[in-house]
Amino acid sequence: MLDHAIEARVSGTRPLSPSVLELTLEPRAPFRFVAGQYLRLFVPGSTTPPDAGWIPYSIGSAPDEEGLTLMIKLGAHRASDYVEGLAIGSTVRIDGPFGRFGWSARVVEQSILIGGGTGLAPLRSLIRSRRSESGNAPRRILVLGASVPDELLYYDELSAALGMDFWPVVIAPSPNFKGDVGLVTDVLARRGGEIAWERAHFYLCGPAAMLAALRPFLADRGVAAEAITDEH
Repeated sequence: MLDHAIEARVSGTRPLSPSVLELTLEPRAPFRFVAGQYLRLFVPGSTTPPDAGWIPYSIGSAPDEEGLTLMIKLGAHRASDYVEGLAIGSTVRIDGPFGRFGWSARVVEQSILIGGGTGLAPLRSLIRSRRSESGNAPRRILVLGASVPDELLYYDELSAALGMDFWPVVIAPSPNFKGDVGLVTDVLARRGGEIAWERAHFYLCGPAAMLAALRPFLADRGVAAEAITDEH
């Protein structure tokens, strides 16, 4: 184990979707992070070097909130079995924070956040870190993709978020789904007239296939590389 790792108490678990579990931790020592960063959770039972047992998870809560919220993809690897077996009050080990996925210092008209699956975690951290912001802040748009409506994490919370436009999109909609149908690139193309392509900053986090499709899509619309922050 790493010398600078700390203990954390499991303060909450709940299903976010059929395939994702929310895990909330209370660090037992100071743990300061910037919105968009990630931590590593120690999962016993692995001896594979170099960082045996340490699994990275983006933090889905804001730095000023109580606890650290993680989104755990079930069935993805051994960590999901470990997390599913944790009881409230259990002790785990974490280290971090790591990463530079955060708000850009660029002056822009719009901040476009595009995510899929548990890639929502750092985007939610960014959004919640500025939940009380008002005035002349850039327009914020969150485009969130999923296969079906039940996999749109935090749907009610994001639909009600103030100061942000929420564009959910799914591949297979239910009869009462009110969002878009297709891929994230489809909704961006359909609603492209609402986006200041060359005067916005784009934040991308999600499956590798989604990111691979987004990069040329954005480049074709004049978005420069320095106007994109991405993580997968």
